[in-house]
Amino acid sequence: MAKACILNDLTLSIVGSMSTHNFVPVPPVPPVPPPTLAVWYSPAPASAVELPLPMIWPPGNMIGKNKYSVTVLHKGLGIIQASHDLGILIAHVQALPAPNNLLTIVHTLFSSRKVMFSASTVKIQGQPAGIAGLIGLPPSPMMICAEPMGFPIGEVPTRWLNTLEVGFTLVDFLLGALAIAASMVVDWIFRTSQGGLDEIIKNGLRQTIIDKLRDAGGATEWITKQGVGVALGLIQMGVTGQGSVAVGLGGPCNIQFQIQKDASGNYQTSLGVQGPGVAGSVGYDTTPNAKGQAAGFNAQGSYNYGAGGGSSTVSQHGDDQVTTHQTWGGQTTSTSRPRR
Repeated sequence: MAKACILNDLTLSIVGSMSTHNFVPVPPVPPVPPPTLAVWYSPAPASAVELPLPMIWPPGNMIGKNKYSVTVLHKGLGIIQASHDLGILIAHVQALPAPNNLLTIVHTLFSSRKVMFSASTVKIQGQPAGIAGLIGLPPSPMMICAEPMGFPIGEVPTRWLNTLEVGFTLVDFLLGALAIAASMVVDWIFRTSQGGLDEIIKNGLRQTIIDKLRDAGGATEWITKQGVGVALGLIQMGVTGQGSVAVGLGGPCNIQFQIQKDASGNYQTSLGVQGPGVAGSVGYDTTPNAKGQAAGFNAQGSYNYGAGGGSSTVSQHGDDQVTTHQTWGGQTTSTSRPRR
């Protein structure tokens, strides 16, 4: 069993909140240390303090990085789901070798603190529960942003105050560890192939930011990461008999195509759009309804305000059309009528 995480749980880097980052001194303030390339995790020579933050982080939430339930709550708050990411604008404070790091704004703009483990057999509002925390058995650390690659050293100390626990299997742990290894390898390949610190110094801060915003890592990196994600999803399906694969564009209005398989062998496909505080999708579900009728198309919409929210679903099963609405007070109403 593992403790579930909720929106107000605190996240941080376990190693003194430090993460390695490239260092370029702000000119012309002598004496300044020379430019320094981030190396394998160490408090020196180039380290920044990443501020501890709650699971719900408004900048990341606004662009759909935060993943949590809006109608299934614990302590009145949304429960963290698989692939949750605090997202952008995580404050960085350069610590070593000096506080005057020209690249701090880049590190902050493109930050990440991501949940890498999930409970495949426990669904929270249709998605696997996210598991996070380095201290505990088995360990399930979050991935923090760093250079030349992210590191699995993220902790969620306040999760121990939650009373909700979910089943977390050895297979879940191995799949999460595989996802971490794949993420680190991809980061290493693309960070080192982009010229490293010398390229950043040559291009300057302005051009570095423009390149990152324009390319978002470049088409090759995007295709590689999406391919790795699909491969990991297929492995999960093959090993556990259930899981999901998804391809998404990202950005302020994330567009994502997803295929899910449940433990009964039913499939759900959906094309969804997620924006600030709202989400919607259309899809097809092979799961039969209570009458054993063949499944069909469905449309879903949801809204959230951090501590909760509501959703509406319209689905077509055989001769029945079923509409379900979740109200602010947590009351669910359902209606069913023959297809017209």
